[in-house]
Amino acid sequence: MMRRYAIPVLTFLFALSAGAASAQAAPHFVISATNATMSASGASIRFTLTSVDGYAGKLGVNCEAANPPAGARLPYCGGGPVSQITLAANGTATGVVGLTAGPVPLASAGGSNAPGRGSDAGWAMAGVVLLSLGFIRRRARWLSVLLLVAGTLAGLATLNACGGGPPTLTPGTYDYTLTAFDTSTNVTAATTVKVTVPPGIPANAM
Repeated sequence: MMRRYAIPVLTFLFALSAGAASAQAAPHFVISATNATMSASGASIRFTLTSVDGYAGKLGVNCEAANPPAGARLPYCGGGPVSQITLAANGTATGVVGLTAGPVPLASAGGSNAPGRGSDAGWAMAGVVLLSLGFIRRRARWLSVLLLVAGTLAGLATLNACGGGPPTLTPGTYDYTLTAFDTSTNVTAATTVKVTVPPGIPANAM
């Protein structure tokens, strides 16, 4: 007799516990996104928001580089057009996050915005010129002095030309984190994508 009712009773208890667990699950959402490749005109990361357990609301999306290498010039993420996205219950919504080639912080920008070997060498050469002028006798011909100054200026121009040039983004593949958030419920969801930066992409310094 006990065996006859054992299976139905167990099935009923399992269904009851499953229903209770489902009732206790809080509505939330998940985010997924596709990888992107940077270009000189920028790039876009496409993402999808999915409602889970009947969630409905308005979401924002943040984007930032995850653990960027020190000194690397990386694309700026979050340049738009994301604002607030409405997600319907048990539905999906899509959007994009813009990638741009700047702004690059001055601390990591190269070229003329930061001191480099060219500027150091230029100051050193200028010092040599001053010392040389100090040792020139008063009776030396002015032509020799002018030639020395002209040669020095030409050397400085060459150094600046070699050490200058616009900065570029650091080539490589980098992780970016997209975080979707609902400010009214404090519910968040995140995903990681990879952004590939080819060589030679100009960086827009601030």
